[in-house]
Amino acid sequence: MWLPLFTEFLGTFLLVFFGCLTAATNSGQIATALAFGVVLLLMVYAFGPASGAHFNPQVSFSLALTGNISVVKMILYWVVQLSGALLAATVLNYLLGAETGLGASVGSFTNTFPWKAVVVEAVITFIFITTVLYVVNNSSLSTVSGLIIGAGLFLAVMVGYPLTGGSANSWRSLAPAIFTGNLPTVWIYFTGPFIGAFVASVVYWALNRKNDWIWEFKEANLFENML
Repeated sequence: MWLPLFTEFLGTFLLVFFGCLTAATNSGQIATALAFGVVLLLMVYAFGPASGAHFNPQVSFSLALTGNISVVKMILYWVVQLSGALLAATVLNYLLGAETGLGASVGSFTNTFPWKAVVVEAVITFIFITTVLYVVNNSSLSTVSGLIIGAGLFLAVMVGYPLTGGSANSWRSLAPAIFTGNLPTVWIYFTGPFIGAFVASVVYWALNRKNDWIWEFKEANLFENML
């Protein structure tokens, strides 16, 4: 029961810590995308058997929508993921100071064209979540799951980085914003990613569950085996 929650906490901490550390030290677009992608790749193989290696509220949300996990499990994962992200931001704030930006999600659209930023975040999250859903539900890809999912996040961050900071993860954006004064724009990084995750879930369901409508979930699957 506690092992999946602990691994989600630790995995989210490591993802946010290394990804945001790379961004905060001005290492550049490619290095930041690689940091997020490679850390996720490693964590999928290390922690995937224990928790499924979500480390992202949009991943948990989409897996709940498609009946892969229960709603209760999604909520518990959200709590520990947010805790891990907040701890990572706290450590980064101690090490680097808020004046470095702590790798906050900020790009050229964030403060000037917020709704364009929402669209960018929705699209990159759609790409990433679609990748996750197809890998999770295809057992033949299990041996390369980390490579594919890590590549999906690398692509999402690479595409979005100059425009929005390339988040596709609400906790990754919220945690540093608490320390850097970017809270007024955090709504972008909730709205866009959740829209992208929802659309990805609907598209996946439509293409792969042709005999079921999106809301006819087999309700028991959402609430049984809660942990």
